[in-house]
Amino acid sequence: MNDDQDLRDALSTAVEDVEPTDRLVAIRQGTRRTTRRRRSWWAAGGGALAVASVVAVALVAGSPSPQRAAEPAASPSPVPEPARTTYPVYYVGPGPDGPDAPAAMLYRSYVESASPLAALMATPTDPDYRTLWPADSLLSYDVQETEIEVVVSPTAPVDDELARQQLVYTLQTLQQTDLPVTLSYESIDRGTAPIAKEPELEVLSHMSIDEPSEGSTFTSGETLPVTGRGNSFEASGQCALLSEDGAELGATLAQMDGWIEPRLYAWELSIDLTDVPAGTYTLTCITDDPTGGTEGRGTDTDTRTVIVE
Repeated sequence: MNDDQDLRDALSTAVEDVEPTDRLVAIRQGTRRTTRRRRSWWAAGGGALAVASVVAVALVAGSPSPQRAAEPAASPSPVPEPARTTYPVYYVGPGPDGPDAPAAMLYRSYVESASPLAALMATPTDPDYRTLWPADSLLSYDVQETEIEVVVSPTAPVDDELARQQLVYTLQTLQQTDLPVTLSYESIDRGTAPIAKEPELEVLSHMSIDEPSEGSTFTSGETLPVTGRGNSFEASGQCALLSEDGAELGATLAQMDGWIEPRLYAWELSIDLTDVPAGTYTLTCITDDPTGGTEGRGTDTDTRTVIVE
């Protein structure tokens, strides 16, 4: 027991000069100071990082990336083609086969083109037709109160009467007018007298096919509709399909709406293709000639190539 008492007395003497303190409070205060310092560093550091990021983005945006190849320049947009419209155009074709027949006549054809003048100067799709107006010979036209003025180039065949009628019939039909046509030069103060339209039966073929167009395709078993205009003895004509070996198929009458007046009359018919084999055919339409080709103008003929599948 005395030994225990002596130990307690010794311990009391050793710590009697030590002032006890609250270490938990000190620890908490130290922790708050450390936290404030850390938070202040992140706020400033975060702002610095944000500024640095903005600068870096600006530098990157202002300089090409070395890891990316330069993108090719955008191709220019294609220039759109002019809108195309179907125009009634008159082309030159063969005359009739009689001894008193003119050498060439005009045939009406429906042509898809950017303008009627462009269609007049283009090569016809029908190999039987041709145009008398070379490229760049017709420059422009203007429909006025008393005339249709056409500006032409020095290459225009202004003295060729059939060429003049080709132009007059095309523009008057297009404009649905009988106004005369005058030709003038772009850079020369000189022009032609007004050109009047000649009577139809003097310059137009007496047999002309409107539809089908050249190279049209039909299915075996269906009906081939044919329309056109003409003038024939007793208003009677005939159409048939001629095969490549000369066989005649589907022959039928082309009965016109009249024939007494000196003009062309409309006609229409249908050809049954039920028994027509697949192949390429020449649709041939002719007028009636009561003299059998011995006198007069003979027969007028128009043709189209058609394909039966």
